[in-house]
Amino acid sequence: MVIVGRQGENAMVRHAGKPVGGAHAQTKRAPLEDISNNVTTNKYAKVGEGAGNAAKQKRAVKSTTNVQPAVLPPATAMELDDIKLELEVDIAHADDPQWVAEYVGDIFDHYFATERVHSASPKYMDAQADVRPEMRRILVDWLVEVHNMFKLKQETLFLAVNILDRYLSIRQIKRTRLQLIGSTALFVACKYEEMYAPEVEDFVYVSDRAFTRDDVLLCESEFCMALGFWFSIPTPFHFAQRFVQVASFDERNALFASYLMELTLLEYSFVQYPPSVIAASAVYLTTYFDGQPWADHLVQHTRYVYQDMRTCVKEMYALLAAGKLSNSVQKKYSSKSMKRVAQIGQEVVQAQIRQHQEQEVAAAAAAATSQ
Repeated sequence: MVIVGRQGENAMVRHAGKPVGGAHAQTKRAPLEDISNNVTTNKYAKVGEGAGNAAKQKRAVKSTTNVQPAVLPPATAMELDDIKLELEVDIAHADDPQWVAEYVGDIFDHYFATERVHSASPKYMDAQADVRPEMRRILVDWLVEVHNMFKLKQETLFLAVNILDRYLSIRQIKRTRLQLIGSTALFVACKYEEMYAPEVEDFVYVSDRAFTRDDVLLCESEFCMALGFWFSIPTPFHFAQRFVQVASFDERNALFASYLMELTLLEYSFVQYPPSVIAASAVYLTTYFDGQPWADHLVQHTRYVYQDMRTCVKEMYALLAAGKLSNSVQKKYSSKSMKRVAQIGQEVVQAQIRQHQEQEVAAAAAAATSQ
């Protein structure tokens, strides 16, 4: 199950060094704008043979004649509800061997336990002498556009930004190399997630040849060494897959939650939040706008109550309230294929802001009258 329907495996056909085969690919896209002009300077172990042989032997079966059954407390209503809930969530995929419904709990236990292990430092920009958050924002905005042009999977984008942030957490770079770093991060993520990944030359082309093929391959090697080849990591996408299903979202709500998560990719301030918090916050806001409560089963599966994610939720809400539909994520989710959830979301937020302002004015007028 995916949040946004997979946009199709990348089946890019290449001719004369240029990607062709899609509506977007027919037009040469502009290279990333000059970042430096947009920001003012700121500061295994082998199993023993004995154990293997023992495992092959049949164990003696003891007589159970005198064995008394263990006295167990009766199952509580909550426990029974939990069992029923698990079945309701996974029953549709019970026969899908790739879904491995019986292991979903273990998988997400692992995700929660490891999401902070291979994460970017929330303050890595403090150590970057020549790169600023706004430069990162411009870069990620461009990567979203390239990702959409190549028709890549959604998980590829989240992994690419994760790789980018983790690399910048441990390596200082010049702003002139930032587009190369971002392009290579997306290239590595494509090789990991996509069935048909774009070739190196495709990334060189969309950058208007701002770097060479050898530059990308060398940078890829640097990534692998610096990050210890750790590319199998949980991102907000992985958590949201489960959370969206538990919430029983329809397509529009699922798209809206996806939109919220992609908006956070552009903002450096969200690097501080664990992937599960970002996913849970997006689902929380979606239920809020839909007039639904943050129910007990959502608390159970996301493992968060509102107080745990309040700061992230408020910051995510502020993204919706601020500004025009100007970046690549907003434009993407304003399209008909995405049910224009970006426009709808902003309209809802603006209506709430106006209502709140009217209430404040009315309260002030009432207070003045009473005096």
